[in-house]
Amino acid sequence: MKKELLLFLFLFTAVISYAQTQQVNGVVIDSQTKEVLPFVNISIEGSNQAATTDIDGKFSIASAKKINTLLFSYVGYELKRYPLPDSSATIPNLVIRLESKHINLSEITIRPGEDPAQRLMRIVHTNRDKNDPEKLRSFSYDSYNKFVVTSRKDSGTAGNNFGIHVEVTTSGKPTDSAAQKEMDNFFEKQNLFLMESVTTRKYMKPGKNQERILASRVSGISNPQFMLLATQLQSFSFYNDLIYISNKKYVSPLSKEGLRSYFFVIEDTLFSGNDTLFTISFRPGKGENFDGLKGVININTHGYAVQNVIAEPADRKQAKIKIQQNYELVDNRYWFPAQLNADMLIADNLVGISHSYIQHIKLEPELDKKTFNRFELEMADDVKNKSEAFWNAYRVDTLTEKDKKTYVVIDSIGKESKLDGALNLLMGLRSGKISGKVLTIDLDRFVDVNRYEGLRLGAGLHTSDQLLNWLSVGGYAAYGFKDKAMKYGGDALFKLPHHPETSLRIEYSKDVIESGSTYFMSDRKPTGTEINRAFLVNTMDGIEKKQASLNFRVLQYLKTTVFLNQQSRSSKNEYRFQKIENGTPIFSNLYQFTEAGLALKFAFREKFAKIANQEFSMGSTYPILWAQVTKGINGFLGGTYTYTRYDVKLEKSFTISTTGKALVQFSAGYVDGNLPYTLLYAGKGSYMQNPGNNYFQLSASNSFETMRFNEFLSNRYASLFCAYHFERYFYMTKYSKPRLVLIHNMGWGALNNSRAHVNVPVRTMEKGYYESGIVIKDMLNTKIVKLGLGAFYRYGPYANARFKDNFALKLSMVLSDLIQNFHHS
Repeated sequence: MKKELLLFLFLFTAVISYAQTQQVNGVVIDSQTKEVLPFVNISIEGSNQAATTDIDGKFSIASAKKINTLLFSYVGYELKRYPLPDSSATIPNLVIRLESKHINLSEITIRPGEDPAQRLMRIVHTNRDKNDPEKLRSFSYDSYNKFVVTSRKDSGTAGNNFGIHVEVTTSGKPTDSAAQKEMDNFFEKQNLFLMESVTTRKYMKPGKNQERILASRVSGISNPQFMLLATQLQSFSFYNDLIYISNKKYVSPLSKEGLRSYFFVIEDTLFSGNDTLFTISFRPGKGENFDGLKGVININTHGYAVQNVIAEPADRKQAKIKIQQNYELVDNRYWFPAQLNADMLIADNLVGISHSYIQHIKLEPELDKKTFNRFELEMADDVKNKSEAFWNAYRVDTLTEKDKKTYVVIDSIGKESKLDGALNLLMGLRSGKISGKVLTIDLDRFVDVNRYEGLRLGAGLHTSDQLLNWLSVGGYAAYGFKDKAMKYGGDALFKLPHHPETSLRIEYSKDVIESGSTYFMSDRKPTGTEINRAFLVNTMDGIEKKQASLNFRVLQYLKTTVFLNQQSRSSKNEYRFQKIENGTPIFSNLYQFTEAGLALKFAFREKFAKIANQEFSMGSTYPILWAQVTKGINGFLGGTYTYTRYDVKLEKSFTISTTGKALVQFSAGYVDGNLPYTLLYAGKGSYMQNPGNNYFQLSASNSFETMRFNEFLSNRYASLFCAYHFERYFYMTKYSKPRLVLIHNMGWGALNNSRAHVNVPVRTMEKGYYESGIVIKDMLNTKIVKLGLGAFYRYGPYANARFKDNFALKLSMVLSDLIQNFHHS
């Protein structure tokens, strides 16, 4: 019986050995740079069986028959035939080295119906909505993310994609300094920076998104707000019309515009069973001036979907960054992003390497709408206290000894050099406020320039959230060198615990305000050229104001403010307001107001990030509405005027495919009662009648470019500002990338009791005001300022008698975000 059993086992083992699948594992690298090569096509010679390397250059291929030779093909590299030795069924840890070759994808003339690559990409575009993961009804996944900053030569990923830099002495020989040796020794033991995070994401169509950071670890830094700076380096998928790479947008080759603007070439074709994998290179076509990409995309005929892609900016003068995306077939239905990589050149010898591994993918799960709120990004309370067991459950590979050393060394360096303090400074420069343990410095109070005050210097301080997170107390002071007057103010803000948007604010100020202007509570700060108008204002009124306001949310997207204030205003010019008291006209330039009101801001589906009890707006793709109702009360707290004022503003931006972006702002107002100039509507002109030698005409978006300051006066008005920014540019150099902007503005206004306003010209615009213009922006583009040139023309009922007086030639100037944060508006 034992002999029979042994014979059976022998025969069973022989059969299994005969039928055993042969498997080959390994990695493919560049023979010179040792850079791993993702998405290399691998086929078994003499069969239709094929595979590709993954995003980390690794591969595994198996066959029921003996594998004699493997073929490796990759765009830009020589075809490699690799004979396998006669050995065991499993061949592990092969290292395949490919030799790069110089290729020149020259332009060719393509006639209609002739180019197979173009036809294939049109099929991919037709199937785009079926394959776009964000067109699914719902999905969820977890991701493990790792970002490393290290030496380029030690990275094994950057290779020669960014060019080789060798420092040389005057003798022409490479330097070999002690400092360089010390740096090399440093990078042999650890990286310069390491960050890990684990996130979970839920998505429900249309556009409901929730991402929660479960764990985060950053070398040398404990401040959790760093997660806002370390944003994702690329779009989640390649199917969007615009691909975001390092916060800059590029036209996708899968978009309708991309099909017209990119040059495609089929570089390789791989057959695997019933499916075919096409390798297609892409780059902007000859003479196409737009922000485009170049790279290689693999299309699988199973759904005609993206299987993987490698891309980088086509313009080498832009950020030197390369992205890689790998998709896997989930449930044999959808190709879903499984890994996202990015390599970016930070400095000559430093690279940043980002890896995101997407796991636990669930397609179209049943999700509850109630789980989605206005917070698109949140952080768990114990984000910094996760155990190693938790981390290892998500890490694709365990941390290397070099990674572990990075945490130990950089954490100690961070404490010694106070990296958290440097991070607070960096975030402060971005937000306009620098926070310490006790005080917060308001950078936007430091400096201002306008035609009334001239140079205005000041300072602002508040208590820090680190001192008291429920109370902020502070103030500011400033001095104008032209009007030779001090301005100052103070405030106290009381926050409801765990509800930072519910607060009571009490404030006092003695300052100046533009005469006939409109201000909305919870308004955004001016951006782009819009900020320029504040530099040009010449007519100001003095204002002393005491106000209490209660801020809260009624609905998810509705921010509400209830306020009560007492104001004293004074005209700073020759203007006088005529008021009839007991049948006698009284002329005055001093006015007392008491106001109670309600202010609303409605931003449908506005998204926020919530990090350590701090909320940060991430914007909304829908129109944003501001509305205010203000009631003037006579006989209360010294108020001497009775009126009701209604103000509204609506803004919306429209991205029209990839051709450009339209910006629209509508505003209107109505105030009843007999009121002085300061509470009426002076029109929103931005043309200086007599600029003088110290000023030049500046373009200011969302204003009337040809309308003089205080040219018109109304107690009811409506205005519409429209701009269309084209994405394509005329040409490109290192410091110039000019693009076209078309402008059209119109307005209407009327005024009651115009005779009450003395010593100023009063003009109304009941017939409608019209102007159009053209701006060529970014003719000079530096890190400090962007300059362009605009021309505007005024026409219609209020056109000037002389033809040339209807033209306005203006400089389009956009300051860097850092400089704008020092400007008080």
